[in-house]
Amino acid sequence: MNSLTQQKKKYIYLFWLALVIYLGIRLIALEQFPIYFFSDEAVQTVRAADFLRYTLHSESGELLPAFFKNSYQYNLGVSVYLQIIPTLLLGKHIVVTRAVSVIVSMLAAISAGLTIELIFKRHAGWLAILLLSAMPAWFLHSRTAFETAIAVSFYCAFWLSYALYRFRDRRYIYLAAIFAALAFYSYSPAQVVVSLTIVAFFFNDIRFHWQNRKQLLKVGLLAVVLILPYLRFIWLHPGEFSNHLQLVGSVWVSDLSIWQKLITILQEYFRGLNPFYWFFSNSVDLPRHVMKGYGHLWQPALPLMAVGLIYCLLHLRSSRH
Repeated sequence: MNSLTQQKKKYIYLFWLALVIYLGIRLIALEQFPIYFFSDEAVQTVRAADFLRYTLHSESGELLPAFFKNSYQYNLGVSVYLQIIPTLLLGKHIVVTRAVSVIVSMLAAISAGLTIELIFKRHAGWLAILLLSAMPAWFLHSRTAFETAIAVSFYCAFWLSYALYRFRDRRYIYLAAIFAALAFYSYSPAQVVVSLTIVAFFFNDIRFHWQNRKQLLKVGLLAVVLILPYLRFIWLHPGEFSNHLQLVGSVWVSDLSIWQKLITILQEYFRGLNPFYWFFSNSVDLPRHVMKGYGHLWQPALPLMAVGLIYCLLHLRSSRH
């Protein structure tokens, strides 16, 4: 018993040490790398300062808006609210703006570690944190103030909370709903990702949900409250959704037929499953979103991830996998 307690303490210390390493790797020389400080980073703090100056209103006069404008489109949300207190206390500084994103990104690291520890019951959560820390795409983006990293962090916390609801304690479903909403309001593409994930979770565990249907009704009420800011946004900005699709050149607003649009979307989706895209450098993505000479994911992890994928496919009947 004593040796088990000592071993458990050792893993706890390793978990916390991995988090300290993760945080240190991101905060050291934060102003110097990435070498740019892009407009999409600066706008987070600028909008937060404007929000304070307009006494909690947007530039269009909307009280506590769900989204803020970034140039020509409304695609900023939670990331601006997170910058309010740091801006108020510390002013506009590159390190402050990026440090907010770094701190929020800790949610992704903690979620990765706790998923291994609590859901898969392996004492390797600290390794999951270090592995995530070594991923080039995450190393780069978690050191920026792009809203992408914030949305992904909340999304990871949403996954963990849902898994805890499914395998540990049903009350975590409320936390899952809150983190899902935070991811939804952080980044415009996350709206589709979060919505599809909720649908997938619902059908994947439909029997479990039915057994806990009374609790799900309460979660449904919470979901209605959480979606109200989005419904108000649509009411106040009825043409913004199509305008956003036009600005990003979406295939959905092109002159193609519905079948051509679906085929194009499927081609893009399966291209995104290509390991060469993820593990080797490419010329497809914008230079500011890649580390020169690296793929998005750490190449030595390729065989490990392949083993993990095969393991999950072999246990496909298990909701955990």
